[in-house]
Amino acid sequence: MHRKRRPMRLLFISLEFADPIFSGNGVWSRSLVRSLLMGDSAVHIVVLCGGTVQADWPAGRDADWGGARLEVLTVPLSLWGRLDRACAWEEFAAGVHLLENHPFDLVMGLDWHSWPVLRAMKSAGLDPRPFVFLNVRVFSKNGGISDEDARFYRDFERECVLAADSVVAQTQLDVESLVSISENFSLPRRPRALHCPLREDLRLLAATPPGSWRGEGNRRYVLCVARLSPEKNVEAFLSMVESLSSQLETLGLVPMLVGAPSVPPDYGEKLISRLMTACPWAKYRAFGPPESLAQLYRESVLLFHGALSEPYGMSLVEAAAFGVPSMVHEKDIGATERLRSNFGESFLVNMGDATSVSRRLAEVLSEPALLEEVGLKARQRALEWSEEAFAGSMLNILHEVWKGEMASLTCGLASSRRFSDSPKSSDCILVE
Repeated sequence: MHRKRRPMRLLFISLEFADPIFSGNGVWSRSLVRSLLMGDSAVHIVVLCGGTVQADWPAGRDADWGGARLEVLTVPLSLWGRLDRACAWEEFAAGVHLLENHPFDLVMGLDWHSWPVLRAMKSAGLDPRPFVFLNVRVFSKNGGISDEDARFYRDFERECVLAADSVVAQTQLDVESLVSISENFSLPRRPRALHCPLREDLRLLAATPPGSWRGEGNRRYVLCVARLSPEKNVEAFLSMVESLSSQLETLGLVPMLVGAPSVPPDYGEKLISRLMTACPWAKYRAFGPPESLAQLYRESVLLFHGALSEPYGMSLVEAAAFGVPSMVHEKDIGATERLRSNFGESFLVNMGDATSVSRRLAEVLSEPALLEEVGLKARQRALEWSEEAFAGSMLNILHEVWKGEMASLTCGLASSRRFSDSPKSSDCILVE
């Protein structure tokens, strides 16, 4: 419980929030807003987000999220479904005129997209301070991007870090990345790590005890939940199925791939075709509502996550809430900070070595008692970090900044930088 305070008005800048969301950023953004509203009845939030021309924040949903304490301002964008450099970030920044007559005490900005908005606000005479930078993905660390793209993201991310009164990253791994890209500058305060919470709808669905692996017919899926895109390395899952199809059949297990259509579509279609060729009884489903996902988790023995790097990997925590252990790459997977392999809460392998992956998975699948033991430990870790617990930590940070307790550390930093009118990365410089 938080003691009664004067209402605090927060401005939250997040490109992805309104329907239809398409990535973990959208899930995280909604989880943040919902948890803050439920965690403190004195908080008011204005969300500035992007959206399609047709879609908007559904009328009536505000009542379920704090009523009049939530306002969602949607900037119509010509391109939707992307968060990379090719997204409509300039159009998003041009939507700051919607903030007229919407006063705020503190600004929260999510990922690099918030920097152009901050500069546009400054140009429009809106002081974007105090500012808390929230980082879900360090885009400059993405694999498979060009040097030019890496510099673009690094410039924007550095400016967000240096302009912020406080920086909150999703994992300690991201904290180190943000520190490294700002290493030639004096940081007002080291970024803090705050794991993404288990979303409330799935937490409620997971409240009943998980079914046992020993119960006949209860759990039968070896599950992979991922976007059908190259960086998710679904190929590792397919290689495993090709190698272990006979053993899976003997154990009565079914490979289940859950994902979203790829862009371009033929990439994902080839993955699905390869899966069905390797194992005719395998299944594929598109992403569905929480209830459908919860049912799949209840019927799964293990979640296979093939990505070689992942800012977090929320599906690992969601599966864990239902007692499903995960097998993941041995490094650079954010969620393993919560689901710790050295505490018996997950299985680590080298996803780049298909032979060793298949060997280790064959061992694990033949030991239902081990699967259940690891799954139950993972379940405890997932359920204990709820939106309520997350809100308590985040609200403490926001109130600390709002009350000016960090003023001596940040004095002069934000006012010493130049906010240009044109949102180009080449203008993102620190004035000496």
